[in-house]
Amino acid sequence: MKKTKILIAIMFMLLFPITASASSGSIRATVSSTKVSLNNTFNVTVRVSADKPIGSWQFNVGYDSTKLSLQSGSTSVVDYGDGSYTSKTYTYKFRAVGLGSATVSINNAKIADYETVSYINTTAGGATVTISEPVVIVYSSNNNLSSLDIENIDISPKFDKGTLEYEAVAKAGTKEIVINAKTADSKARVSGAGTVDVIEGNNIIPLVVKAENGATKTYTINLTVPEKEPLKVGKFNINRKLPEEIPLHFIEETIIINEEEIPVLYNAKLNLTLVYASNEKKVLGFYEWNKDKVGEKFIIITNNLSSIKIDSSYKDALKGFIKSTLKIGNDTINAYQINLSSKHFIIYGTDLATGKSSFYNYDSTNQTIQMFDVDSHTSLFEQISEKNFIIYALGGALFVLALITILLGYNKSKVSKIIKNKEKKLKSNE
Repeated sequence: MKKTKILIAIMFMLLFPITASASSGSIRATVSSTKVSLNNTFNVTVRVSADKPIGSWQFNVGYDSTKLSLQSGSTSVVDYGDGSYTSKTYTYKFRAVGLGSATVSINNAKIADYETVSYINTTAGGATVTISEPVVIVYSSNNNLSSLDIENIDISPKFDKGTLEYEAVAKAGTKEIVINAKTADSKARVSGAGTVDVIEGNNIIPLVVKAENGATKTYTINLTVPEKEPLKVGKFNINRKLPEEIPLHFIEETIIINEEEIPVLYNAKLNLTLVYASNEKKVLGFYEWNKDKVGEKFIIITNNLSSIKIDSSYKDALKGFIKSTLKIGNDTINAYQINLSSKHFIIYGTDLATGKSSFYNYDSTNQTIQMFDVDSHTSLFEQISEKNFIIYALGGALFVLALITILLGYNKSKVSKIIKNKEKKLKSNE
Protein backbone atom coordinates (compact mmCIF):
# COMPACT_ATOMS: atom_id res chain seq x y z
CA MET A 1 0.00 0.00 0.00
CA LYS A 2 2.85 2.37 0.98
CA LYS A 3 4.68 1.67 -2.30
CA THR A 4 1.49 2.50 -4.23
CA LYS A 5 1.17 5.87 -2.49
CA ILE A 6 4.82 6.65 -3.19
CA LEU A 7 4.30 5.85 -6.88
CA ILE A 8 1.27 8.16 -6.92
CA ALA A 9 3.38 10.94 -5.40
CA ILE A 10 6.07 10.44 -8.04
CA MET A 11 3.49 10.46 -10.85
CA PHE A 12 1.99 13.64 -9.36
CA MET A 13 5.34 15.37 -9.51
CA LEU A 14 5.97 14.23 -13.10
CA LEU A 15 2.56 14.87 -14.63
CA PHE A 16 1.47 18.14 -13.08
CA PRO A 17 3.15 21.33 -14.15
CA ILE A 18 5.42 23.04 -11.63
CA THR A 19 3.59 25.88 -10.05
CA ALA A 20 4.70 27.97 -7.12
CA SER A 21 2.55 29.00 -4.19
CA ALA A 22 2.98 31.57 -1.50
CA SER A 23 3.93 28.84 0.99
CA SER A 24 7.57 28.03 1.66
CA GLY A 25 9.57 25.16 3.07
CA SER A 26 13.07 23.76 3.44
CA ILE A 27 15.03 20.56 3.45
CA ARG A 28 18.18 20.98 5.55
CA ALA A 29 20.89 18.75 6.98
CA THR A 30 22.49 19.16 10.41
CA VAL A 31 25.34 17.15 12.00
CA SER A 32 25.67 15.83 15.56
CA SER A 33 29.19 17.28 15.73
CA THR A 34 31.07 19.60 13.37
CA LYS A 35 34.43 18.15 14.48
CA VAL A 36 35.01 14.45 14.05
CA SER A 37 38.07 12.25 14.63
CA LEU A 38 39.21 9.92 11.89
CA ASN A 39 37.40 6.54 11.92
CA ASN A 40 34.73 7.83 14.29
CA THR A 41 31.06 7.89 13.35
CA PHE A 42 28.58 10.78 13.48
CA ASN A 43 24.92 11.37 12.68
CA VAL A 44 23.33 13.64 10.07
CA THR A 45 19.70 14.68 10.47
CA VAL A 46 17.74 15.83 7.39
CA ARG A 47 14.61 17.79 8.26
CA VAL A 48 11.80 18.43 5.76
CA SER A 49 9.57 21.31 6.96
CA ALA A 50 6.99 23.84 5.67
CA ASP A 51 4.66 26.49 7.03
CA LYS A 52 1.67 24.40 5.97
CA PRO A 53 0.92 20.66 6.02
CA ILE A 54 3.19 18.88 3.54
CA GLY A 55 1.79 16.56 0.90
CA SER A 56 4.80 15.08 -0.84
CA TRP A 57 8.55 15.77 -1.10
CA GLN A 58 11.78 14.54 -2.53
CA PHE A 59 15.54 15.09 -2.10
CA ASN A 60 18.91 13.49 -2.74
CA VAL A 61 21.82 13.28 -0.26
CA GLY A 62 25.29 13.86 -1.62
CA TYR A 63 28.71 13.44 0.14
CA ASP A 64 32.43 13.05 -0.60
CA SER A 65 33.03 9.32 -0.56
CA THR A 66 36.80 9.85 -0.15
CA LYS A 67 36.18 11.28 3.28
CA LEU A 68 32.83 9.87 4.31
CA SER A 69 31.31 6.41 4.30
CA LEU A 70 27.52 6.06 4.60
CA GLN A 71 26.62 3.53 7.28
CA SER A 72 22.81 3.84 7.18
CA GLY A 73 20.09 5.85 5.40
CA SER A 74 18.90 6.22 1.77
CA THR A 75 20.52 8.86 -0.46
CA SER A 76 17.34 9.23 -2.60
CA VAL A 77 14.09 10.04 -0.84
CA VAL A 78 10.57 10.43 -2.32
CA ASP A 79 7.83 10.49 0.32
CA TYR A 80 4.37 11.86 1.05
CA GLY A 81 2.25 13.02 3.99
CA ASP A 82 -1.36 12.74 5.09
CA GLY A 83 -1.86 16.42 5.82
CA SER A 84 -1.49 16.07 9.61
CA TYR A 85 2.07 17.37 10.03
CA THR A 86 4.33 20.10 8.70
CA SER A 87 7.74 18.41 9.16
CA LYS A 88 9.51 15.11 8.78
CA THR A 89 13.07 14.03 9.76
CA TYR A 90 15.50 11.42 8.44
CA THR A 91 18.65 10.20 10.19
CA TYR A 92 21.87 9.13 8.49
CA LYS A 93 24.97 7.63 9.98
CA PHE A 94 28.43 8.31 8.49
CA ARG A 95 31.95 7.21 9.31
CA ALA A 96 34.89 9.58 8.83
CA VAL A 97 37.38 7.84 6.51
CA GLY A 98 39.49 10.75 5.29
CA LEU A 99 41.04 13.93 6.72
CA GLY A 100 39.85 17.45 6.00
CA SER A 101 36.52 19.19 5.43
CA ALA A 102 33.58 17.11 4.19
CA THR A 103 30.08 18.29 3.25
CA VAL A 104 26.82 16.41 3.26
CA SER A 105 24.65 18.19 0.64
CA ILE A 106 20.92 18.19 -0.09
CA ASN A 107 20.06 18.14 -3.83
CA ASN A 108 16.85 18.20 -5.89
CA ALA A 109 14.84 19.38 -2.92
CA LYS A 110 11.08 19.70 -3.61
CA ILE A 111 8.03 19.99 -1.33
CA ALA A 112 4.37 19.95 -2.48
CA ASP A 113 1.61 21.57 -0.43
CA TYR A 114 -0.94 19.03 0.78
CA GLU A 115 -4.04 21.18 0.21
CA THR A 116 -3.18 22.89 -3.10
CA VAL A 117 -1.27 19.96 -4.51
CA SER A 118 1.36 22.39 -5.80
CA TYR A 119 5.03 22.88 -5.18
CA ILE A 120 6.05 25.50 -2.67
CA ASN A 121 9.22 27.56 -2.53
CA THR A 122 11.79 25.10 -1.14
CA THR A 123 15.33 25.86 0.03
CA ALA A 124 18.00 23.26 0.68
CA GLY A 125 20.94 23.31 3.03
CA GLY A 126 23.84 20.94 3.66
CA ALA A 127 26.19 20.46 6.62
CA THR A 128 29.97 20.38 6.87
CA VAL A 129 32.24 18.48 9.25
CA THR A 130 35.98 18.75 9.85
CA ILE A 131 37.78 15.44 10.14
CA SER A 132 41.09 15.30 12.00
CA GLU A 133 43.50 12.78 13.45
CA PRO A 134 42.37 11.34 16.81
CA VAL A 135 43.77 13.15 19.82
CA VAL A 136 45.83 10.66 21.79
CA ILE A 137 45.81 11.54 25.48
CA VAL A 138 48.66 9.96 27.39
CA TYR A 139 47.91 9.66 31.11
CA SER A 140 50.73 9.49 33.62
CA SER A 141 51.45 6.14 35.24
CA ASN A 142 53.59 7.65 38.00
CA ASN A 143 52.21 6.32 41.31
CA ASN A 144 55.24 7.03 43.49
CA LEU A 145 55.46 9.11 46.63
CA SER A 146 58.11 11.79 46.79
CA SER A 147 58.03 12.05 50.59
CA LEU A 148 56.53 10.25 53.57
CA ASP A 149 56.75 10.98 57.30
CA ILE A 150 54.80 10.86 60.58
CA GLU A 151 54.75 14.00 62.70
CA ASN A 152 56.97 13.61 65.81
CA ILE A 153 57.56 9.90 65.08
CA ASP A 154 60.54 8.38 63.25
CA ILE A 155 59.99 5.81 60.53
CA SER A 156 62.39 3.05 59.53
CA PRO A 157 63.99 2.61 57.08
CA LYS A 158 64.52 6.11 55.74
CA PHE A 159 61.94 6.94 53.06
CA ASP A 160 62.65 5.87 49.50
CA LYS A 161 60.06 5.82 46.73
CA GLY A 162 60.90 2.20 45.98
CA THR A 163 60.55 1.01 49.58
CA LEU A 164 56.96 0.03 50.25
CA GLU A 165 56.99 -1.01 53.94
CA TYR A 166 58.02 0.99 57.03
CA GLU A 167 58.13 0.49 60.81
CA ALA A 168 57.37 3.07 63.50
CA VAL A 169 56.83 3.14 67.28
CA ALA A 170 54.59 5.74 68.95
CA LYS A 171 54.43 6.74 72.60
CA ALA A 172 52.27 4.70 74.98
CA GLY A 173 48.76 6.08 75.09
CA THR A 174 48.84 7.55 71.57
CA LYS A 175 45.33 7.78 70.10
CA GLU A 176 46.03 9.37 66.70
CA ILE A 177 48.93 10.29 64.43
CA VAL A 178 49.42 12.64 61.49
CA ILE A 179 50.88 11.13 58.30
CA ASN A 180 52.32 13.44 55.65
CA ALA A 181 52.56 11.96 52.16
CA LYS A 182 53.30 13.79 48.91
CA THR A 183 52.95 12.31 45.43
CA ALA A 184 55.77 12.56 42.88
CA ASP A 185 53.22 13.45 40.17
CA SER A 186 50.81 16.30 40.85
CA LYS A 187 48.06 14.43 38.98
CA ALA A 188 48.36 11.38 41.22
CA ARG A 189 46.29 11.02 44.39
CA VAL A 190 47.09 9.36 47.74
CA SER A 191 44.57 7.97 50.26
CA GLY A 192 45.23 7.01 53.87
CA ALA A 193 47.32 10.04 54.83
CA GLY A 194 46.38 12.87 57.21
CA THR A 195 45.06 12.31 60.74
CA VAL A 196 44.77 8.58 61.46
CA ASP A 197 43.25 6.97 64.58
CA VAL A 198 45.43 4.27 66.16
CA ILE A 199 44.97 1.75 68.95
CA GLU A 200 47.22 0.08 71.48
CA GLY A 201 49.29 -2.66 69.85
CA ASN A 202 50.11 -3.09 66.17
CA ASN A 203 48.47 -0.83 63.58
CA ILE A 204 48.79 -1.60 59.85
CA ILE A 205 48.26 1.62 57.89
CA PRO A 206 48.06 1.36 54.06
CA LEU A 207 48.72 4.42 51.88
CA VAL A 208 47.37 3.87 48.35
CA VAL A 209 48.77 6.06 45.57
CA LYS A 210 46.64 6.18 42.39
CA ALA A 211 48.30 7.43 39.21
CA GLU A 212 46.50 9.52 36.60
CA ASN A 213 46.00 6.41 34.47
CA GLY A 214 44.50 4.48 37.40
CA ALA A 215 47.52 2.34 38.30
CA THR A 216 47.93 1.96 42.07
CA LYS A 217 50.80 1.36 44.47
CA THR A 218 50.49 0.73 48.22
CA TYR A 219 52.94 1.94 50.85
CA THR A 220 52.45 0.35 54.31
CA ILE A 221 53.32 1.69 57.76
CA ASN A 222 53.43 -0.82 60.64
CA LEU A 223 52.96 1.38 63.71
CA THR A 224 53.26 -0.01 67.23
CA VAL A 225 51.63 1.73 70.18
CA PRO A 226 53.09 0.21 73.39
CA GLU A 227 50.88 -0.61 76.36
CA LYS A 228 50.91 1.80 79.28
CA GLU A 229 52.69 0.71 82.44
CA PRO A 230 50.29 -1.27 84.68
CA LEU A 231 48.36 0.72 87.27
CA LYS A 232 49.89 0.23 90.73
CA VAL A 233 47.34 -0.48 93.49
CA GLY A 234 48.88 -1.80 96.71
CA LYS A 235 50.96 -4.86 95.90
CA PHE A 236 49.16 -5.39 92.60
CA ASN A 237 49.70 -4.11 89.05
CA ILE A 238 46.36 -3.72 87.25
CA ASN A 239 46.42 -4.12 83.47
CA ARG A 240 44.63 -1.58 81.31
CA LYS A 241 43.63 -4.22 78.81
CA LEU A 242 41.60 -7.40 79.27
CA PRO A 243 42.63 -10.70 77.64
CA GLU A 244 40.66 -11.98 74.65
CA GLU A 245 39.22 -14.94 76.58
CA ILE A 246 37.06 -14.03 79.57
CA PRO A 247 35.19 -16.27 82.08
CA LEU A 248 31.60 -17.27 81.44
CA HIS A 249 28.76 -15.27 83.01
CA PHE A 250 30.77 -12.03 83.07
CA ILE A 251 30.35 -8.87 81.01
CA GLU A 252 32.90 -6.15 80.26
CA GLU A 253 32.49 -2.83 82.03
CA THR A 254 34.72 0.05 83.13
CA ILE A 255 35.33 1.57 86.54
CA ILE A 256 37.42 4.49 87.76
CA ILE A 257 40.61 3.50 89.58
CA ASN A 258 43.01 6.27 90.61
CA GLU A 259 41.11 8.73 88.41
CA GLU A 260 41.58 6.51 85.35
CA GLU A 261 39.00 4.46 83.45
CA ILE A 262 39.95 0.78 83.64
CA PRO A 263 38.20 -2.17 81.91
CA VAL A 264 36.86 -4.82 84.31
CA LEU A 265 34.55 -7.84 84.32
CA TYR A 266 31.27 -7.90 86.23
CA ASN A 267 28.85 -10.65 87.35
CA ALA A 268 25.50 -9.21 88.44
CA LYS A 269 24.38 -12.45 90.12
CA LEU A 270 27.26 -12.30 92.58
CA ASN A 271 27.73 -8.53 92.39
CA LEU A 272 31.35 -9.43 91.70
CA THR A 273 33.89 -7.25 89.90
CA LEU A 274 37.18 -8.62 88.55
CA VAL A 275 40.34 -6.77 87.53
CA TYR A 276 43.09 -8.24 85.37
CA ALA A 277 46.26 -7.88 87.39
CA SER A 278 49.46 -9.45 88.68
CA ASN A 279 50.55 -9.80 92.31
CA GLU A 280 53.95 -9.24 93.91
CA LYS A 281 55.03 -12.66 92.58
CA LYS A 282 54.03 -11.53 89.07
CA VAL A 283 51.21 -14.07 88.91
CA LEU A 284 48.89 -12.68 86.23
CA GLY A 285 45.18 -13.37 86.32
CA PHE A 286 41.77 -12.12 87.43
CA TYR A 287 41.45 -10.82 90.97
CA GLU A 288 38.39 -9.74 92.91
CA TRP A 289 37.96 -5.97 93.26
CA ASN A 290 36.31 -4.83 96.47
CA LYS A 291 36.11 -1.32 97.92
CA ASP A 292 39.09 0.12 96.05
CA LYS A 293 41.26 -2.88 96.90
CA VAL A 294 42.44 -5.96 95.03
CA GLY A 295 41.26 -9.10 96.79
CA GLU A 296 41.85 -12.81 96.40
CA LYS A 297 42.63 -14.47 93.10
CA PHE A 298 39.64 -15.52 91.03
CA ILE A 299 39.81 -19.29 90.49
CA ILE A 300 37.18 -21.28 88.61
CA ILE A 301 36.60 -24.86 87.57
CA THR A 302 34.49 -25.21 84.44
CA ASN A 303 32.89 -28.19 82.75
CA ASN A 304 29.98 -28.60 80.36
CA LEU A 305 27.39 -28.26 83.12
CA SER A 306 28.67 -25.50 85.37
CA SER A 307 31.32 -22.91 86.11
CA ILE A 308 32.30 -22.77 89.78
CA LYS A 309 34.18 -19.93 91.49
CA ILE A 310 36.46 -21.49 94.10
CA ASP A 311 36.50 -20.03 97.61
CA SER A 312 40.04 -20.94 98.62
CA SER A 313 39.70 -19.17 101.98
CA TYR A 314 37.09 -21.65 103.25
CA LYS A 315 38.75 -23.57 106.10
CA ASP A 316 35.92 -24.99 108.26
CA ALA A 317 36.20 -28.66 109.15
CA LEU A 318 34.19 -31.19 107.18
CA LYS A 319 33.30 -34.24 109.29
CA GLY A 320 34.75 -37.49 108.11
CA PHE A 321 37.30 -35.89 105.75
CA ILE A 322 40.95 -34.98 105.94
CA LYS A 323 42.03 -31.44 105.15
CA SER A 324 44.05 -31.36 101.95
CA THR A 325 45.00 -29.11 99.02
CA LEU A 326 44.20 -29.27 95.32
CA LYS A 327 46.26 -27.77 92.48
CA ILE A 328 44.19 -26.11 89.70
CA GLY A 329 46.51 -24.86 86.98
CA ASN A 330 49.06 -22.70 88.78
CA ASP A 331 46.83 -22.20 91.82
CA THR A 332 46.60 -24.26 95.01
CA ILE A 333 43.30 -24.30 96.91
CA ASN A 334 42.00 -25.81 100.15
CA ALA A 335 40.18 -29.13 99.79
CA TYR A 336 39.12 -32.30 101.66
CA GLN A 337 39.70 -36.00 100.98
CA ILE A 338 38.50 -39.29 102.42
CA ASN A 339 42.14 -40.30 102.39
CA LEU A 340 45.20 -38.67 100.89
CA SER A 341 45.44 -41.24 98.07
CA SER A 342 41.91 -40.51 96.80
CA LYS A 343 41.45 -38.86 93.38
CA HIS A 344 38.28 -37.13 94.60
CA PHE A 345 38.42 -33.77 96.36
CA ILE A 346 35.70 -31.87 98.19
CA ILE A 347 35.97 -28.12 97.53
CA TYR A 348 33.83 -25.09 98.38
CA GLY A 349 32.66 -22.69 95.69
CA THR A 350 29.89 -20.63 94.09
CA ASP A 351 28.03 -21.37 90.85
CA LEU A 352 28.47 -18.32 88.61
CA ALA A 353 25.15 -18.93 86.86
CA THR A 354 22.97 -19.33 89.97
CA GLY A 355 24.99 -17.53 92.63
CA LYS A 356 24.56 -20.52 95.00
CA SER A 357 27.50 -21.50 97.23
CA SER A 358 28.04 -25.13 98.19
CA PHE A 359 30.51 -27.99 98.49
CA TYR A 360 31.46 -29.72 95.25
CA ASN A 361 33.01 -33.07 94.45
CA TYR A 362 35.92 -32.69 92.00
CA ASP A 363 37.20 -35.72 90.10
CA SER A 364 40.85 -34.89 89.41
CA THR A 365 41.20 -37.78 86.95
CA ASN A 366 38.35 -36.75 84.62
CA GLN A 367 38.46 -33.08 85.71
CA THR A 368 34.71 -33.01 86.29
CA ILE A 369 32.77 -31.35 89.10
CA GLN A 370 29.37 -31.94 90.67
CA MET A 371 27.52 -30.70 93.74
CA PHE A 372 28.29 -32.57 96.96
CA ASP A 373 25.34 -33.39 99.29
CA VAL A 374 26.74 -32.23 102.65
CA ASP A 375 23.49 -32.86 104.57
CA SER A 376 23.28 -36.49 103.48
CA HIS A 377 26.96 -36.96 104.23
CA THR A 378 26.58 -35.40 107.73
CA SER A 379 23.50 -37.50 108.52
CA LEU A 380 25.26 -40.68 107.41
CA PHE A 381 28.35 -39.75 109.37
CA GLU A 382 26.27 -39.15 112.52
CA GLN A 383 24.46 -42.48 112.11
CA ILE A 384 27.75 -44.29 111.72
CA SER A 385 29.14 -42.45 114.76
CA GLU A 386 26.06 -43.39 116.83
CA LYS A 387 26.35 -47.05 115.88
CA ASN A 388 30.04 -47.01 116.65
CA PHE A 389 29.26 -45.50 120.06
CA ILE A 390 26.77 -48.26 120.84
CA ILE A 391 29.25 -50.89 119.72
CA TYR A 392 31.98 -49.33 121.82
CA ALA A 393 29.61 -49.04 124.82
CA LEU A 394 28.54 -52.68 124.57
CA GLY A 395 32.12 -53.73 124.20
CA GLY A 396 33.05 -51.75 127.29
CA ALA A 397 30.21 -53.25 129.34
CA LEU A 398 31.22 -56.75 128.35
CA PHE A 399 34.78 -55.99 129.31
CA VAL A 400 33.73 -54.73 132.77
CA LEU A 401 31.45 -57.74 133.29
CA ALA A 402 34.24 -60.08 132.38
CA LEU A 403 36.57 -58.28 134.75
CA ILE A 404 34.06 -58.50 137.62
CA THR A 405 33.57 -62.16 136.92
CA ILE A 406 37.29 -62.72 137.01
CA LEU A 407 37.66 -60.74 140.20
CA LEU A 408 34.77 -62.57 141.86
CA GLY A 409 36.19 -65.92 140.87
CA TYR A 410 39.56 -64.87 142.27
CA ASN A 411 38.08 -63.68 145.59
CA LYS A 412 36.00 -66.85 146.14
CA SER A 413 39.05 -69.01 145.73
CA LYS A 414 40.99 -66.89 148.16
CA VAL A 415 38.22 -66.96 150.84
CA SER A 416 37.98 -70.74 150.56
CA LYS A 417 41.68 -71.06 151.07
CA ILE A 418 41.60 -68.80 154.15
CA ILE A 419 38.79 -70.87 155.70
CA LYS A 420 40.72 -74.08 155.18
CA ASN A 421 43.78 -72.57 156.79
CA LYS A 422 41.74 -71.51 159.85
CA GLU A 423 40.30 -74.98 160.22
CA LYS A 424 43.78 -76.49 160.20
CA LYS A 425 44.92 -74.12 162.93
CA LEU A 426 41.93 -74.94 165.16
CA LYS A 427 42.54 -78.67 164.87
CA SER A 428 46.16 -78.23 165.80
CA ASN A 429 45.28 -76.22 168.91
CA GLU A 430 43.02 -78.96 170.19
